[in-house]
Amino acid sequence: MSADDEQKRERAYRIWEDEGRPEGRHDDHWKRAGERALADQVSEDVTKTNQEADQDFAEVITARSRPRISSCRRRSAPTEPTRRIYRTYIP
Repeated sequence: MSADDEQKRERAYRIWEDEGRPEGRHDDHWKRAGERALADQVSEDVTKTNQEADQDFAEVITARSRPRISSCRRRSAPTEPTRRIYRTYIP
């Protein structure tokens, strides 16, 4: 018996006990145990996917919080004031 079948058998037994140990309903208990196994597997898959997404998100946030090095240089203020020449046109 495989590990999955063993877990399914244990679930079916718990369902049987929870219902008060009724006679003649073993097929129903076995079916419901299989459905629970499938639901548990889906739940585990969703949990794993969410954990991976959380890790990816944390990596993105960490990368964004690092200081960025700009490739543009800032111009320093000129040491001398610039001279502006204004021309006035007189008609």
